Amino acid sequence: MRGHSFVKPAALSWLLLFALSQVASAQTENGKSRWQGYYFLAPAATNGVEVSTGLGGEVFVHKGIGLNIEGGAAGTRPLGNADATFGVASADATYHFFPKTSHPSAEPFVEGGYTLFFNGGPSTSFDSGANLGGGANVWFSRHVALRLEVRGYLNVPTASQLVPARGNFATFRFGVTIR
Repeated sequence: MRGHSFVKPAALSWLLLFALSQVASAQTENGKSRWQGYYFLAPAATNGVEVSTGLGGEVFVHKGIGLNIEGGAAGTRPLGNADATFGVASADATYHFFPKTSHPSAEPFVEGGYTLFFNGGPSTSFDSGANLGGGANVWFSRHVALRLEVRGYLNVPTASQLVPARGNFATFRFGVTIR
């Protein structure tokens, strides 16, 4: 009986390990990755914002549907001028078209969600907003793509008003996606 009490927990442990490995797998059954990360640069923007840059990551939850989080900086040139630079962090829902294709050369997408605008320094302040955009990943290999994207931001006005002018701006972004 003593051996039997060891076998049951060991079998359950192996079963749990196998189940977790299937859930946490980095690829789907068709070989497509469940996640991707990206870097972007937007050298041209509108409404008083001249440049934007940042990093993001995305997890695909079902077919073409994904969840995205990113952070970066925006402002006037050169970035880093404390008076003219602000932070931008977004949490989005995304949809990538052609999700059943294992390796499309172009993968268009749309996205939108919540945006937090913030600045640092002695008087840190936060503004809430939203974003909406779309673009395409142009895959050069299974793991590397050129990212082209247009994104608009809407800043809900508050007393701090971090974003210049009316608080709304759009960017044309390009970058690299890795999966």
